[in-house]
Amino acid sequence: MSLSLNARRALQLLVSIVIGVVCLWLAFSGVQGGANQKDVSFDDVKRLILAVPGSTYALFAVLMIVQILVRTERWRLQVRGLTGAAPGWREALAINAFAFAAVFFFPFRLGELVRPNLCARLNIMSASAGLAASALERVIDGLVTTALFGCLLLLAPHDLPPFVRAGGLTALAVFGGAVVFFVVAFRFRSAALGLVQRVAGLVSAKLADRLVALIGGFLDGLACFRGPRDVTAFVGISVVYWGLNGLSTGVVVWGVDPDASLLAGFFCLCFLVIGVMIPAPPGNVGNFHAFARLGLTLSGVAVAPAVASAVLLHALSSVAILLWAALFAVVGGISLRPSGMAESPPLKQVKNRSVETVV
Repeated sequence: MSLSLNARRALQLLVSIVIGVVCLWLAFSGVQGGANQKDVSFDDVKRLILAVPGSTYALFAVLMIVQILVRTERWRLQVRGLTGAAPGWREALAINAFAFAAVFFFPFRLGELVRPNLCARLNIMSASAGLAASALERVIDGLVTTALFGCLLLLAPHDLPPFVRAGGLTALAVFGGAVVFFVVAFRFRSAALGLVQRVAGLVSAKLADRLVALIGGFLDGLACFRGPRDVTAFVGISVVYWGLNGLSTGVVVWGVDPDASLLAGFFCLCFLVIGVMIPAPPGNVGNFHAFARLGLTLSGVAVAPAVASAVLLHALSSVAILLWAALFAVVGGISLRPSGMAESPPLKQVKNRSVETVV
């Protein structure tokens, strides 16, 4: 007997909370309550956090703002390709502020629906086109971070556990294969989707349908690219965005542990990307901490600064995302109330709004 939607959501929430609790236990394993314990103490972690200089927070804030601007411009590039015009900066920043906060804090990845629905209400593009754009972003981000992880393995100055290197090499192989597949699938869509349907159908018909829908959504998102220059620009902006993301992570890690490797922040970022893909409680509590610590310890950071960095990174990220969304809730000109979204104009008037047309 199939469960109702509410029952499934309740079960998923319970599972995500259990996973988050287990991850929290892993994140703080080996950290003891007393200062005289043999292992690392919570006092050690607290002392490291309190010793972080103010310049670290200032630089992190600047890098976060630049990341948001870069990420928003990437989305505007997609919208421009799909509709012929890009939203104005204030509107685009507001939409992405709400969407990013929802993705980070909502369970079940429900936040992914916020931006497409906002776009539909504001007559920017249809919800289905917005979902296709989001699917494209997620796939490109996955490919870029996978390539980044492979490069880190090649540059790692010390020995890593065999399972990490094996995983990285596997990820590189998947990255290369995915790039080839999507290039072919874009040219021969029907044949590629039919092949996926047949092969995945050998395992599960439901799995096959989901894969075909996922790949189809990604290919629909590619409609925003009108030529090689658009593809190059999108991928280039994605590389810049993730580079800034790794740098901002590294700034916090170096603020906690000045002796950490230059690659520590990027290792931490790659493991965080894996962690947030696993079902997690709202705010990625637990998953964020455990995978941040894992990435840092594998890059040579000691337990105490690794735990301190994980705690501080999560706190700073949460505060920054909330403040950014709160700012644009006030000045963005967009309401999240179901009854109205700041007086959306009819479709025929969209061209009269403040947009930048394609040159």
